[in-house]
Amino acid sequence: MNNRYFKFTNQRGATLLELLVAIFIIIIMVSVFGSVFWSVNLNREIKYKSAAHFLALGEMETVRKMPFAKLTNRANANFIGVAYNMGVNQVQADGTAPSLPNAYSLSPAVAAINNLTSLSFVPGDSLSDFSFETTIKAMNPSPSGWQTGIVFRYEDADNHYRFIFNSSAIKMEKVINGSASVLYSTNYIFNLNTWYTLKIIANGSTISLYLNSSPLTTITVSDLSRGAIGLVGLNSAQVYFDNTTLISSSITAWNFDSDIQGSTPSGWEKFGINDLPQGQGKLTIENYNGDGNIKKVTIQVIWNQKQRNKTIQLMSLIGQYGINP
Repeated sequence: MNNRYFKFTNQRGATLLELLVAIFIIIIMVSVFGSVFWSVNLNREIKYKSAAHFLALGEMETVRKMPFAKLTNRANANFIGVAYNMGVNQVQADGTAPSLPNAYSLSPAVAAINNLTSLSFVPGDSLSDFSFETTIKAMNPSPSGWQTGIVFRYEDADNHYRFIFNSSAIKMEKVINGSASVLYSTNYIFNLNTWYTLKIIANGSTISLYLNSSPLTTITVSDLSRGAIGLVGLNSAQVYFDNTTLISSSITAWNFDSDIQGSTPSGWEKFGINDLPQGQGKLTIENYNGDGNIKKVTIQVIWNQKQRNKTIQLMSLIGQYGINP
């Protein structure tokens, strides 16, 4: 009996020790996890704040370089003079792609700007004259009212040209100061899950448009002389692109087949407002003390973090005659 008693006591002591060790290990793990969690959140906060400051500085620099006549008064308006990607844009496998195995998928952002819900800009500089071609497929479940195509001579969301189609028509629009007007339109049936090829040749004031290698029309324009070129979805369209070619001073082509699925194509990354959680960019321009020769510029970048809005704000005065008070 004594042997059994001591044996029982020894087992109980070992179990208690193991329990104490386990509790100690758990405490250490919780402490480590807490430190890591705090560090990750701190790093994320620093990253977002730094990115917001970078975006605000970029917009301020752009505004200060603009002709003074373009600094018209506005309140909490969209950023001007910048081209930012929108939405979730990734290389995806597509068994119907003209160039197998991949295509470039554009998925919509939560908020639209002038009906733009997804944008991805071609690598390179702002262009005036070029030839640009891409093959496009609008996907189910794109909602009623979807549109997709190309933006070009894109200065910002409020100023650009766009060559786009929807379920029943193809058209070219100009957007000037946020107001869209149709320069060309013709009826045509476009089906979801079907590939179509759009092409633009821009030469000075002359813009030539093509659908599936057939010429549609040639238009004379005068509002915008140069800007970025991008792939676009409007009204929450879900769109795939393939076989994209830009000809300017050289020829560059993308079929997205060598890019990693689930990633942004190499060279197409362009950090912008939409990469911040619920990011917004707001621009206010007003006369300083009632003097139309001096503009007070206020730039805000707003994002949401931990269910709270965070804001970076910059202000500057810009004089008409090159004097910045």
